[in-house]
Amino acid sequence: MKNVMLIDVESVKKLGYVHQNVLPDTIAVTIRRVQQTMLKSVMGKTAYEELINKVSASLPPTTPIVPLTPADTELIEEYIQPYLVACVDYRIIYPLTIRSRAKSVGKGVDENHTPADITELIKLKDQMRSDVDAYAEILLDKLNENSCESKESKSTTPWNSIKFR
Repeated sequence: MKNVMLIDVESVKKLGYVHQNVLPDTIAVTIRRVQQTMLKSVMGKTAYEELINKVSASLPPTTPIVPLTPADTELIEEYIQPYLVACVDYRIIYPLTIRSRAKSVGKGVDENHTPADITELIKLKDQMRSDVDAYAEILLDKLNENSCESKESKSTTPWNSIKFR
């Protein structure tokens, strides 16, 4: 599996709810997991892997073998990245609340922060999931539009058959 991120850590901090003091490694792990699970589910394995391969081939130090087209760039910047930001916001809540340590798993607390109670976490998680679903619908609309416009599409995923929740 290629280690390509379709959005960088700083963009997630800038565009999402993740606080500036969250460790970049924590965000990077969440981005990778979201891409490899949630985004791949929405796009379908074939379309997802084609895009990752194109992005990987276009990154330095290689000379682009298959350059990203303007349509690829638009898809990533205008549709995939907002979806990924919403997904990272959704998925990072518990890793930031519950911490795995050498001897136990527990809530992280610092002097300037009071952890949310379970009711607050459920409300927050529900709101974040609502955002994920909304951005997934926008992305799916774009993917459907692209598949209708291009008869050359190799993906056989019926975009409108994907269910959320």
